[in-house]
Amino acid sequence: MLFMKEIAGWFKQVAGAKMEEVRIETVSITSSLSMPKGLYLPVEEHPNFLAAIEQGAIAALWNTDSPLPRSVPNDFPVFQTQDLFDAFNTIAENYKKKIEQEEWKEMTTFIFYQNDPSFNQYLPFHLDDEREMEQLFSSINQYGKRRG
Repeated sequence: MLFMKEIAGWFKQVAGAKMEEVRIETVSITSSLSMPKGLYLPVEEHPNFLAAIEQGAIAALWNTDSPLPRSVPNDFPVFQTQDLFDAFNTIAENYKKKIEQEEWKEMTTFIFYQNDPSFNQYLPFHLDDEREMEQLFSSINQYGKRRG
């Protein structure tokens, strides 16, 4: 399971409330799918914080070069990063290392693009399944190559 304090360790700049001991059950790049206790990273979509919160987001990552939308509640934790895709990859890589060292009953789900040429469908990936872990990192690599 991923915790807010780990996110705070990787991304130092944060606005809003600090909730270090809170578990993150979902890491998602879209506000269109359910993300219980989710961390929202609008990698490519037009950010919709209110929809993300309605879907269960409890925190988000945001590009430091963009002003934070006024719709974001003052107490909603927003971590800053230079690149949202790189941030998603950092979180996934660090989580993979963590679960290789420790066994967890409850796992964090990652929602990312399905690995196809259009990158227009989202899939949940459960990293306790080796096949799904490989699919997630394959999708991340393919998306990264597409970005250039």
